[in-house]
Amino acid sequence: MAVKFYQAQHQVPLEMHKVRMVQKLSLLPVEERLKRIQEAGNNTFLLQNRDIYLDMLTDSGVNAMSDLQMAASMRADDSYAGSETFTRVKDAIKEVFGTENVLPAHQGRACENILASAFVKPGQVAIMNFHFTTTKAHITRIGGTIEEVIAEKFRKDFGDSL
Repeated sequence: MAVKFYQAQHQVPLEMHKVRMVQKLSLLPVEERLKRIQEAGNNTFLLQNRDIYLDMLTDSGVNAMSDLQMAASMRADDSYAGSETFTRVKDAIKEVFGTENVLPAHQGRACENILASAFVKPGQVAIMNFHFTTTKAHITRIGGTIEEVIAEKFRKDFGDSL
């Protein structure tokens, strides 16, 4: 579903939920946003959170959480040893995958590190399309190399930045 505007190219997707968490954000003028990203060398990791209106880069940015996500975070038992949260995750993984072995990691970057350490050996090549910067760092830190396989139609849009 989309919010309809006068011109067809200005349609905006309409999310079918209510946002219940409110945080004041600022939207910098486009000239200022362009200046900040250029000053960061087009590296989004070098931008400050206050410069970001909608964070689509990370899983830990300024995006809203659902009411169920907020409720789960309030129920979470964050103690490390023997936490009820871990027990619920472990039970769910056993039910879905049938395995007792669970190694939880709180963010994707930690998982990338674990997987790269387990599967990448020096001299190996990892084939990817549009790598995430930390994924590349974990692979190259171990001695692997990245080979980008990107469709030609996307190369024209990104040029030498690939």
